[in-house]
Amino acid sequence: MKNKLIPALLGTSLIFFFVFLMMLIQIFRLFVFYQVILVSVGLVSIIGSLYSLNEIKNVSPLWYLGIPNIFALAFVCYAFVAESPANSQHYILFSISLAILSLSSTLFFISFPENQRKFTRYCAILSGIVAFYSVFGIYAVIGGNWYTVDSFLEIYIFYLMPVIGLLYIITAIWVFKNQ
Repeated sequence: MKNKLIPALLGTSLIFFFVFLMMLIQIFRLFVFYQVILVSVGLVSIIGSLYSLNEIKNVSPLWYLGIPNIFALAFVCYAFVAESPANSQHYILFSISLAILSLSSTLFFISFPENQRKFTRYCAILSGIVAFYSVFGIYAVIGGNWYTVDSFLEIYIFYLMPVIGLLYIITAIWVFKNQ
């Protein structure tokens, strides 16, 4: 199980670094491929999450807690297509989808088997703290205070999402070292 889980976790982490892909798209002027690249990244993350969940399902009674992560990743992909973040003035759907992603990641880390959950519980706690921050972002989106939403998104996308992505990578490294 562990050898197959490592690339799946790395694939799942990819969506959390999409802002850096957006920067590369801007640098290399690949605007024509903007949505294709971002949706492809989302699909790699969905496939990684599906594969992770399939591996975890065999050894953990809490595997079903990882299911919301798959739906959250699909929601982010849909938001990429429905509201292009580079062109949209008010990206309500996109903001909410990113906030839900941190909430679902918390559950995903809890879905690991008991012997691995001793480590992933810390990842779940840190992801939960980020999720707590994202709840305030959802409240700002619903309230319509766009200055707050823009500030929320900048902090969340540039700093907090990569932290969650690093948690997936650290978990993959931990699984690799403890196999």
